[in-house]
Amino acid sequence: MFSVEAARQGPTWAKTHLGRVAVVMGVLAVLALLSSVWFRPVWLGLGAAYPVAIAAFLAWGRWRQLAFVEREIGFGEIDPLLRERVLARLRRGLAMLGLIALVAGLGLVATGLPHGWIVMALTPVAGLALARARVVELEARSGNQMSGPPSL
Repeated sequence: MFSVEAARQGPTWAKTHLGRVAVVMGVLAVLALLSSVWFRPVWLGLGAAYPVAIAAFLAWGRWRQLAFVEREIGFGEIDPLLRERVLARLRRGLAMLGLIALVAGLGLVATGLPHGWIVMALTPVAGLALARARVVELEARSGNQMSGPPSL
């Protein structure tokens, strides 16, 4: 969903959003680490801290890359043809993600691993993002921009 909105709203929005996400994920990582002091077994807090720390690190890294680009060459308007190509490529990637999540999840469930249901939960998420990318692409073609806040 972030990629779709970044293609729709541009790099300034993406940089602002990534800054917020990095801070929130960093705070959640610290809270998860602190929870390992009070809750047992310790691995519960550590297990919760790991994914949010990775998310904070990735968001912070991408924010730094966007800050560098903004500082060196600035952010400009995205050419409508480039936006259309990015969205078309994003749609193909989202379709592949949904298909892979479905096949992998079914394979895991078929082998007796209930975690496959979690993997399969990515399929409708990818479908929602795919639908959103299609709407944004159609708006870009027609020249209409959505009003109001971004939605899922």
